[in-house]
Amino acid sequence: MSEKRREEEAYALAAQQAAAAEEDSATDDTSVDADEPLEESEEPN
Repeated sequence: MSEKRREEEAYALAAQQAAAAEEDSATDDTSVDADEPLEESEEPN
């Protein structure tokens, strides 16, 4: 049962990180476009 619990926690953490990454990427794109030259904003971080 503890193994299943670990799997569930790992899945929840991965989903949370994916959601946070999507939010970060959306906000980063807008702030980079406003604050930095276009060439820099096109480069991956």
